Amino acid sequence: MTCEQERAADGILRRSARRVSTIAVIAIAIGTSISLGSNTSRAEEVASTVTWDDQTLALVKSGDATRGSALATQCKACHGRVGLSDAGLMPTLAGMNPLTTYKQLQDFHGYRRPWKDMNQISRLLSPQDMADLAAYWASLPGLGKEPSGDPASPAGKLALEGNADKGIPPCTSCHTAKGNEMGAPPLAGQNAAYIEQQLVAFATGLRHNDLDGQMRDIAGNLTPEDRHAIAIYFSATKP
Repeated sequence: MTCEQERAADGILRRSARRVSTIAVIAIAIGTSISLGSNTSRAEEVASTVTWDDQTLALVKSGDATRGSALATQCKACHGRVGLSDAGLMPTLAGMNPLTTYKQLQDFHGYRRPWKDMNQISRLLSPQDMADLAAYWASLPGLGKEPSGDPASPAGKLALEGNADKGIPPCTSCHTAKGNEMGAPPLAGQNAAYIEQQLVAFATGLRHNDLDGQMRDIAGNLTPEDRHAIAIYFSATKP
């Protein structure tokens, strides 16, 4: 799927995010079929092959931003010249913490996260390439700020306080400006359509590279209105 097609899909998603057909839109976008039933239990699934051991952490830390800049030339067509995406379904990468970028590239590479273009691109990258790209995107100004939305709004309360009755922890318990949880991306400043799309993908099981299924559980407990409001809340911060 080209960037132009992604932008077209963005418009479709915005109009249908609150309808059941949202699932079909995302399935088309990621080039996979919908399968809500499975004979494989979550305990048997391997959500990701990335482990945060000393070797992996040392590799990510060794990332060379200068080399990563050269590797990122092709990435900029979709993710923006300086990593600030203006295509709703394509995430902003500038300021992304390097552990998140590295993990997602590894998950794309191993088909743990389905997205046709990224699955193909990531197959051309070595682990060192991924670390270098992660270092480059992290070096750019962008994400990594505290959310500036109204904390008293329903979305603000969900983001900052969660809802214990519904089994929803605060988003910011993991998704902080700098990342309290290894591999959890900062959300403030990210594109609203991208955040909403990923929440729907987790809720329906179309995305399943979250360890122990935590995001699938949380997103599944959110209503479509909750997911939309949270996306708008975090996107209100300008990267």
